Amino acid sequence: MDEATAPRLPSPCEATMDDLVVSFMTKLQDYRCEITPVCRAYYKLHEALFRARIDVRGDWNCVDIGAAPGGWTQVLSQRLAADANSSGGIVWAIDPAEVTLEPMPTCVKHLRVLAEEAVDTVREGLKITPSSELRIVVCDANMHPEACMRIAVDFSTKFSSTEESWLIFSTKNFCNRRENWLRVVEDVRRGVLDAGYDEVFIKHLFSNCTEEKTLFARRAASK
Repeated sequence: MDEATAPRLPSPCEATMDDLVVSFMTKLQDYRCEITPVCRAYYKLHEALFRARIDVRGDWNCVDIGAAPGGWTQVLSQRLAADANSSGGIVWAIDPAEVTLEPMPTCVKHLRVLAEEAVDTVREGLKITPSSELRIVVCDANMHPEACMRIAVDFSTKFSSTEESWLIFSTKNFCNRRENWLRVVEDVRRGVLDAGYDEVFIKHLFSNCTEEKTLFARRAASK
């Protein structure tokens, strides 16, 4: 099953409980049998892009912060490679640890540094791409949601785009008590809005564990 035939949810306000629990999950399980992900995290970003209807095209430039072992990088690189109409996009996989994609996709550049040390390299790399703009930053690092927000937002806001751009990151419960975690997740949502994103929303994906939610932030195309 390729990306074009992978399961999609109905339009907003049209999905029924049957769509969400039976039809969608059955199709998703079938889809999982057709692919070989480098790790379980693959399914989170795969589902996230479908749920938010983010059409990652072949000329998109992407950054995956805390990329190892490479599940989210794998999703992004597959989306770039699947687009027959455009090409030239790059996925910068940022992590000092090893990214275990074999073979390494030609569109992936592994930067074995911390996120703050990768800004200049990405900025220079963008200059030689067709669009020269960064369209999506993702992060699935195992850390406190506030720390994840600081790293991801600090990186993403160093880059501007004339097109719509996205930030997606996981908000995991490193807060001990569930009520503390939920409060922190809401604080993080407001923090991302304050950083200049036009729309921020949080979803509990089917692929998320019990105490993990995924944050989506969108910046509209500049006029």
